[in-house]
Amino acid sequence: MEEISRWEPLSSEAERELGRLIQDPSTSEPVRDDAVEQLVRHNLRFVVGYAKKFHSSEVSFLDLINEGNIGLMQAARRFDPDRGVRFITYAVWWVRQAMSHALIEQSGALRLPHKQAALQARIAKIKEELQQELGREPTVEDIAKAAGIGVQEANKLLSFNRNAESLSQSIGDEQDRTLEEVLEQTTVAAADEELLRRSSIEQIRALLKNLNKKERAVICRRFGIPEDGSDDETEPRTLQEIGEELAISRERVRQIEAQALQKIRRTMKLKTLGASLN
Repeated sequence: MEEISRWEPLSSEAERELGRLIQDPSTSEPVRDDAVEQLVRHNLRFVVGYAKKFHSSEVSFLDLINEGNIGLMQAARRFDPDRGVRFITYAVWWVRQAMSHALIEQSGALRLPHKQAALQARIAKIKEELQQELGREPTVEDIAKAAGIGVQEANKLLSFNRNAESLSQSIGDEQDRTLEEVLEQTTVAAADEELLRRSSIEQIRALLKNLNKKERAVICRRFGIPEDGSDDETEPRTLQEIGEELAISRERVRQIEAQALQKIRRTMKLKTLGASLN
């Protein structure tokens, strides 16, 4: 703050001179960088003052100033001195955008896309204004109409909570269970599902052993089965793609696939018959 206080605001003529240096294509990069730095340094006071308006408990004051400074630097590189406006008049939009973007990005545990988050903030403001104007809790229809959006979209934005609940939070009438204990775990497959998956993979590999090399190559590519023996699935390929890779026609790939599937069906029937006889 002490360093910033040493940099007095520039005169409009000085700003224009620096702006011309920045925009002139013949200006060397070191001179342009120095001009940008001068323009930014002499306007840092404004960023600090503006950050006070945006100050939030979820984003530190210094972080907000840093974001505003980035916006100020972007404005300095785009400032056109021939438009007849002071630099800070032009830069205020860039500074405000940088700060509001930081608040949206860093506030809450969950993130919305920038446009959606900005719309959500606008919806919240409209809801407050309608509350005062109508003297009652506004309906979703009231808010959607005032915001100029659909009822479904307004309802979604109003119900979206960006602050996540703690997994250790107690729930239930007797508070004897935590949120973590009742949430379904979907990241790792259940043990029985994993066993079935591995069993299916082993059966498929056993069936593929009855095919010749070309048939196996076509079937593996056609159904996204890895040829290297790994458990990872791959993207299924079209007849055209397989033909190009194996240097054969699309029709020939179709014939090989049909022939290979016929072999697999025959093998499966024999195994079923064998099991019945046993």
